[in-house]
This record gives sequence, C-alpha cells and structure tokens, in this order.
Amino acid sequence: RCVNQRVAVFIQVGHNSLREAQRLAAHANQIQATGISATCPSYFKVDSIPGLIACMQEIASAAPSLPFYYYHIPGLTGSVLSMPHFLEQASVCIDSLAGLKFTSPELHTFQECCQVLPERLRIFWGTDEMLLPALTVGAQAAIGSTYNVACPLYLEMVSALNSGEMESARALQLQAIRMIRVLQRFPFQASLKCLVARRLEPRVADIENCRLPLASLSGQQKAALIQELEAIGFPV
Repeated sequence: RCVNQRVAVFIQVGHNSLREAQRLAAHANQIQATGISATCPSYFKVDSIPGLIACMQEIASAAPSLPFYYYHIPGLTGSVLSMPHFLEQASVCIDSLAGLKFTSPELHTFQECCQVLPERLRIFWGTDEMLLPALTVGAQAAIGSTYNVACPLYLEMVSALNSGEMESARALQLQAIRMIRVLQRFPFQASLKCLVARRLEPRVADIENCRLPLASLSGQQKAALIQELEAIGFPV
C-alpha cells in the first residue's frame, strides 16, 4: 500500500516451518508482491540438493504466479550446498524459479551461478564488502543491508568502475568496508536502523528499536556510532 507500485517489492518468506513459509508466500501473492524469496529451514540443516529443492518447491507452490528467488546465506542457515548444482536441478522442478540471492564470499561459485541459464535466472550479489570484485566477475544486481544507508557511495563506486577509474572504485569500496566495520562494532541491525532514522523526515518513533533477540542501541552507543562514522568521513 505504501509504495503503490512505484517500486518492486520482494518479500522474504523463509521460515523453519515450511507450512508457515507457505502461508507467508500465499499472503505475498494475495497482496500482489513483485516476487518472493526464501531461506531454507535452519534448525534442522538441509543437507542435500534434492532436500533443498523439495523444501523450496513447497514454498514456491503457495505463490505459483510470483517469481521465486532462493536466498543462499550459509553463514546463517548452515546450508553449504552447491548453488550451481541447485540452480541446474531446481530450474527443472520449480517453474517459478527466477534466481538466487548469493550471500557468501565465494566469488568463483557466484561466477558459476551467473552462467546457469542466464536468459532465465537472475543472480543477486549479497556481500556488501565485496561488491566491487563481484561486479568484475559478472554481477548485474545486488541486494545488501548497507545500501539502505550508503547508496550514493556504492553508486559512485559502480560509476567509477564503469568509467575505468579503478583506483577510485577501489578507494570507494574500501570506504564502504570501513563503514561496515564501524557498524559491526555495535549491534549491526540496530546501527542500520539508527542511520535510517536519521535520514527520515519527519523522524519516525521507535524505528531505531529492534525486536528480541536483537539488541537495540543505547543513547551512549548511538553517540559513539555517529562519532566513529564521522571520524572515517562517512556522512551521517
């Protein structure tokens, strides 16, 4: 309702309960989302590609008209299966499969994924600290947390790369890395929310608070975060 079709809306419906994930996918279909994405169940680890495909089939089947993207983030799910093999096999079984969000530093595997049915599948890069090298091996699009607070920095980096100004592009990627390192010294999601809140006019109450088990920033932490970001020249 808020975006009123001005921008694409992709909804992440992954859940440890596949039935709950199906319910969320059906809801996304009902409200006419642009597409859905899902992580795999993570409490009991998915340890085979056929098992992963079966899980994703169940979710995608609840919203068959929406493009479906698998969200590969092994650092959180514990699933370290081969994504090129998954894409090759899942593309046969899941009609709505449209691509993958690849959040892992394995550039060589990401490059392989980009070559699996490139006319059909779109592979999103998901590690903000490595956007520049990902672009050099074929990334066409990316999804990342820090783009919400540093989009101009990343766009400038992409522009420098496209103009052949590699040294400038490297310097801008390094600035992004330093910014991320500062955010990681505090509760990360709360730090992002703090910066988003500073960019909103009018300010929105409670946007800076996180739900448990995530921690929120104290007033002292907020002040320290801003001070550290200013010290590295990041606009806050």
